Amino acid sequence: MPTVSVRGFSTGLYGFGIKHGIKQHIPFMKQMPPDLSLIGSYARMISAYGLEYNPLDNPDIDVDKQELDITSNAYSVSLVLSQRFPFVSVYGGVRYMYSDTRFAVSGQYDIGAQVLEDPVDVEVKNSQLGLNGGMRLKLGFICLFADGTWANYSSITAGISIGFHN
Repeated sequence: MPTVSVRGFSTGLYGFGIKHGIKQHIPFMKQMPPDLSLIGSYARMISAYGLEYNPLDNPDIDVDKQELDITSNAYSVSLVLSQRFPFVSVYGGVRYMYSDTRFAVSGQYDIGAQVLEDPVDVEVKNSQLGLNGGMRLKLGFICLFADGTWANYSSITAGISIGFHN
């Protein structure tokens, strides 16, 4: 997604992923029906918001340099076992995820008793190992899907897609 800016707020997101079937590299699995794949992905988000905070009208405070910045990077690697049937596909696997996020408030801020400069700069890192499973139901041009991840931060997602090559 290209960077989008609206009223002092800007955000951008990009990422990529790759999936490779590895069953052909394992001799005893070549003839077995389920597929085995290795999946890797990366995503990066950058957001900024101009704060313009100067409630005491201090002439030494340059509100044009005040900003909230959020930068996040996320990586994942999965080993997935899947099976396709005529109308439904099911899968399950194990996934390692890592993310780091930085929150920073830059600029000068007059809080009465003192002027703070670049008052916040926090980085949060997280990594987790989890289980993943899901299914896809194909009904002509429409596909319904559901996915669950069981880890420190578990999630369940569901959706619908419309397309010719689902």
